[in-house]
Amino acid sequence: MTSAYTDFLLARALGDPTAVGATAAPPCFWLYAQVGASLPEVPDEHPYAGWLLTYRDPTFVEGVRGALGVVERELEAADPAVRAEAARAFLLACRHELEFFEQARRVDSAAVSPAPALAGATR
Repeated sequence: MTSAYTDFLLARALGDPTAVGATAAPPCFWLYAQVGASLPEVPDEHPYAGWLLTYRDPTFVEGVRGALGVVERELEAADPAVRAEAARAFLLACRHELEFFEQARRVDSAAVSPAPALAGATR
């Protein structure tokens, strides 16, 4: 699923007008900024504290705002056909984002075991 998503993003960024590529990217980081804004306090000892706190960091949020500004400017300059394709790319990226998170629900954790070479490995 992850490779399908990244392949989709690369194809939009490299093969389509700039407005389409720019519009395909926001669902990923925009979602994380929204999650960061709605998270309760994250304890320092939480295993993902550093990762989670990144998404509420003011620098990250400002970067998201800046990226959304680029998207808006690209869409304003695009013709209607490109805007329609950009909207389609945005919706498909949203679907990829949903599938990215849903894939964990489709895996039977009892059926997944570490590869023998990785069993017992630590950081």
